Amino acid sequence: MAKMYRVLLRWADAIVYRDGIVYIIEAKLRPSPSAIGQLEMYKDLFYRTPEFSQFHSCPTELVFLTTRYDWELVEFCSKKGIKYVVVDIDKIVEEEKKRLREFIETDSKEYEEFLDLLRS
Repeated sequence: MAKMYRVLLRWADAIVYRDGIVYIIEAKLRPSPSAIGQLEMYKDLFYRTPEFSQFHSCPTELVFLTTRYDWELVEFCSKKGIKYVVVDIDKIVEEEKKRLREFIETDSKEYEEFLDLLRS
């Protein structure tokens, strides 16, 4: 299926359709001005990709996802109408560790089977 959407998916990190809105997302560990140009190009490509034609009438939002603030980029994104979202990687890792611990405690047999598969 990815081949079908290669015009856009070749570059975009994520495209999400939710509540009638198409979100085009670019993620960078370190904020970079080049990501803003990439997002603008992805939006243009989105409207030129025939496989997405059923979504062309939907509003689009551009989202720049990163791990830290760059206040000049925050301001620039604001002027361009691009959402600047900062994620806390350490928090995500801790949440995933917690989920894994909960899984181990509730489904230890399945977890052991999973580990056996990895070992083989």
